[in-house]
Amino acid sequence: MPVPASQYSVNYFPINNGGYEMWSSYDGQQYQADMKVAKSLGFNTLRVILAAKNGYFDFSALTAAELVQLTDFYSRAKSTGIALHLTLFALLRQVAGLVADLPEILRPGPARTSPPPPARTPG
Repeated sequence: MPVPASQYSVNYFPINNGGYEMWSSYDGQQYQADMKVAKSLGFNTLRVILAAKNGYFDFSALTAAELVQLTDFYSRAKSTGIALHLTLFALLRQVAGLVADLPEILRPGPARTSPPPPARTPG
């Protein structure tokens, strides 16, 4: 599916089973109905979270059932004219061990502060 020339995007969380439950209690018909509502409101792209929890969506090795759900979700989006922005997400404690293995320069540090950008002058 090509990227829309003008992208109007919204984060997607189903009303009945948002967050992790979106994938553990998959409801393709409801999701497609939601896509049609989003489309009618002028959106053409949905940002969808692929959340890893308790072994669900092990990003390195999807199960057959997870692949079927993703394929179904993509097909429903495509048939509705909605592009997808899939976002991988894991709980911080799931990736904490990975951060320790990063080179020092890539590790998250203290929050950085910077001065605000200069004010824009009309002209």
